[in-house]
Amino acid sequence: MNLTIARALNTFGMAVVVGCLIIAGAATYSLQQLRVGGAAYSNMIAGKDLVADVLPPPLYVIEAYLNANMIVDEKVTLEEARARFAPLRKDFQDRRAVWAASELPPHLKSEVANSSAAAEKFWMVLEDKYLPAIAKGDRAIVTTAGRDLTILYLEHRKAVDALVIDANKFLAKAEAEAQDASNVWQTVLLATAGLVLVGVLVGVVVIRSRVIKPILGMADYMSRLATGKYDEDVPFADRSDEIGEMAHAVAVFRSSAIERMEARRREDQTRDATEAERQRQEALEREADLKRQRVVEALATGLDHIARGDLAFRLNDPLAPEYEKLRGDFNAAIGALSGTLQAISTATESVHSGARDITSAADDLARRTEQQAAALEQTSAALNGIVDAVRKTSEMSEKARAAVTAAKQEADGSGTIVRDAITAMDTIEQSSRQIGEIITMIDEIAFQTNLLALNAGVEAARAGDAGRGFAIVAQEVRALAQRSTEAAKAIKGLISTSSSQIDAGVGLVRHTGEAFHSIGEQVARVTVLVEAIATSAHEQSVSLREVNAAVGQMDQSTQQNAAMVDETTSASHSLTDKAHDLGRLVGKFTLDGMRSAIGLARPESIGHEPPVLSFGKRIAQAFSR
Repeated sequence: MNLTIARALNTFGMAVVVGCLIIAGAATYSLQQLRVGGAAYSNMIAGKDLVADVLPPPLYVIEAYLNANMIVDEKVTLEEARARFAPLRKDFQDRRAVWAASELPPHLKSEVANSSAAAEKFWMVLEDKYLPAIAKGDRAIVTTAGRDLTILYLEHRKAVDALVIDANKFLAKAEAEAQDASNVWQTVLLATAGLVLVGVLVGVVVIRSRVIKPILGMADYMSRLATGKYDEDVPFADRSDEIGEMAHAVAVFRSSAIERMEARRREDQTRDATEAERQRQEALEREADLKRQRVVEALATGLDHIARGDLAFRLNDPLAPEYEKLRGDFNAAIGALSGTLQAISTATESVHSGARDITSAADDLARRTEQQAAALEQTSAALNGIVDAVRKTSEMSEKARAAVTAAKQEADGSGTIVRDAITAMDTIEQSSRQIGEIITMIDEIAFQTNLLALNAGVEAARAGDAGRGFAIVAQEVRALAQRSTEAAKAIKGLISTSSSQIDAGVGLVRHTGEAFHSIGEQVARVTVLVEAIATSAHEQSVSLREVNAAVGQMDQSTQQNAAMVDETTSASHSLTDKAHDLGRLVGKFTLDGMRSAIGLARPESIGHEPPVLSFGKRIAQAFSR
């Protein structure tokens, strides 16, 4: 099925109509469901009424009043009692704040505030008097506060009953107003849907007559225009809307088509004239091609002679007038080239002679450089041996100086030890003398003890039997004194022997110390001599290294000179070869009717190794040692 714009517009109009009807029906059904007294509204009111019947409202303190009556017979602390009533108090304050900020009418807000004021007094009596009295167990205050709570509760209930009556009146009035508004808006919605439907139908009719029909007419005209019928004027060109702009564009296409037809006729006339001119130009070009072909053949003949080396050839046959200058230029170029080659031949002979002289001089310079390199090589080798020997001597001197220094340190240490030994021997000798004096004292004490024991024996003998025990003691003391005397004499003898031996040892140690002192002085003198030798060897090594560096620089300079000589020799031989080749090439040409007779003898190649190359090898061997 071909869906045209008209059919699409009709389909769209029908779809809009159906959509408007569906929207109107759905809106009506939804308003019926959500209106006051409808199913949804009835369900919401039933749910709220059920909750209101089951739970006490937070603004009504009936639950708090019941709990206050029930808590009388319970034994609870003040904190537990307040914790039980805290959620009820918080819900009361929250709901009071909500209704105070709501959009209720002023008289309802005033009634809510009155009921809340009585309830607030109820909460104050409950928390400040009733609950503390219950916690303390004061029945009198509990009874008095309970009576006050009942009075405040009844006052609060009276205000709540009045508020409920007024709230029901407000609810009935709001339901009636909502029902009226629902009916009004339902009527407005249906009327609006009808107006939209009428507007869509009118729009479809207008669009069909103002848009579809002109577009169909324009399409029919463009079909005729495509077949080549340009005599009809473009329809709807007088309109100022989009159809008029389309007609103007079609008019531009018609004008362009007419102009293309005129241009095609003019193009055919121009093509005929161009074809005649092209044929005339082709005839002229064929004639010019014949002339160019004769010129090319003449030039090919001349170039062939030049390729064979015949520079005496000339173009003598005349050519076309426009190419006669080319023949003259060709003959002049060959003459100039012949003269240039004659000059090159003469210069080549001179270059060859100079190259032979340069080659001979370069060979002589290479041989002299080789001899100088050989002598310098021997000098470098000998100097390297001397440097090695001096370096080894310097190293041995350093080692000898280190050994002598170590020996001097050992001798100094041994002298210190000997001095310490002499001091110890002197101390031992003094101690021996002191021990001898002590033994002498012990000997005198033993002698005095012996005398006392003897006197005690005599006195004991005088005493008779009474002094017999004392006599035995005196005898034992005398024996002990005698043994002390004998031991002291033996120790004194040993001390005397030790003293003599210590004296001998002290003397030997003194002699040893003197010998070590003498050895230290000799070692010090040897150290001075070895340090002087080491210093001299080091200075000689430094000097020889400087000489060796200078010789190395001479070797390097000689090597560079040898390289330059090698390059010069190679360049001279190459120059000779090039001069010979140049003469051979020039000899191939025939200059002004004669054959060039330049024949340069190529220099004989050197059979032995180049001097510079052997010199470089010897330098490498000398520096690798």
